[in-house]
Amino acid sequence: MVIWTWLHRMIVPYKFITLQLIRLSFVLSLIFLFVICLPGCNNKQEGSEVIYDGDKAVGVVIHADPEKGLLANHSLVQIKPMDHAEEILGNSAIIGNENLIAFYPAVPFSPGKTYQVFYKNKLISEFKIRNSTSVASTSITAVYPSIDKLPANLLKLYIVFSAPMQESVSSKYIQVIDEKGDTLKDVFLDLQPELWNESRTVLTTWFDPGRIKRDLQPNLEKGNPLIAGKQYKVIVSKRWSDKEGQQLTNDFQKQFVVIRRDEKVPDPTTWKLIVPPANSSDPLKISFDESLDYFLLTECIAMIDAQGRPVKTKIEISPGQRGVEIFPTPFLSPGKYKLRVLSKLEDLAGNNLNRPFDNDLRSAQKKEVPYVELEFDVAGNSSAL
Repeated sequence: MVIWTWLHRMIVPYKFITLQLIRLSFVLSLIFLFVICLPGCNNKQEGSEVIYDGDKAVGVVIHADPEKGLLANHSLVQIKPMDHAEEILGNSAIIGNENLIAFYPAVPFSPGKTYQVFYKNKLISEFKIRNSTSVASTSITAVYPSIDKLPANLLKLYIVFSAPMQESVSSKYIQVIDEKGDTLKDVFLDLQPELWNESRTVLTTWFDPGRIKRDLQPNLEKGNPLIAGKQYKVIVSKRWSDKEGQQLTNDFQKQFVVIRRDEKVPDPTTWKLIVPPANSSDPLKISFDESLDYFLLTECIAMIDAQGRPVKTKIEISPGQRGVEIFPTPFLSPGKYKLRVLSKLEDLAGNNLNRPFDNDLRSAQKKEVPYVELEFDVAGNSSAL
């Protein structure tokens, strides 16, 4: 009993001390993180200090004034770039003591930019991010369609980047300029969230369908975004930052001429097929009579054998998106095959295999089919089903 009493007296204080040490350790770690960042925080302005991780500005510490009630609710703190009013997304928390607020943006702050700190919509401080010492490496690698003559009812542009980009800001960095040098307004559909691929390297930008479809109110009020016979430039500003906060290597521009509207649906029965010999490494070559949607081409064409089994293939898209080359694996044996084309395949104006994009709902509608098949054999004969 005496031993138990002695142990109890020793363990209980020990547990209390251990708990206090854990709490103290947590506070000290936050203070340590803040202190080690101070040498890199050379951008102290009006009570704000930037936290750097190497060359990246990953946070900012705001020196609050308790007399102004700033810390009553740190969630009311907003960070905005000086050049536009959209709030920066991120997380904020009180650290160390009640006079410090740490804000960590979802994406590192952009080098060279000035940011403002608001509390209850009132400007309380600002800070500037130092210029990056690293060399920008992210660029635009392609824009589709790649041709320079585009229909007046062009529906989509795909912009391909070499690295993941910041999202929900494309409207600030993409412009369409007419031949007079004027910036066109309201030409793109303002989609939120934006249409990115999973890796955030391909952005799908839609020209406003309401302005493209005739007789809709936006079309009647503002007209078609693009006018046949005119020249335009799509310009992407290098000020757009990637996920790491680095700006693009340079401005990008695509110049094109607008031709008449495209109202025809794609017709696979008009495609030309060049069939490879049996057991050959040559591809099945297909030529279209118009340019088709680049990324839908990668999804909508498949090969099946005479028994209906899928053939493993690799598809390469021809320049200008006017054809594809299909490499089967293994090589094709003698026999009959089918090329299956899903009806959702579109041309540059959004017309698919079943109907035109600018469809008159009052007209008679033909029966829609899920796909179209073209039969061919290794001898080179082909026919539409």
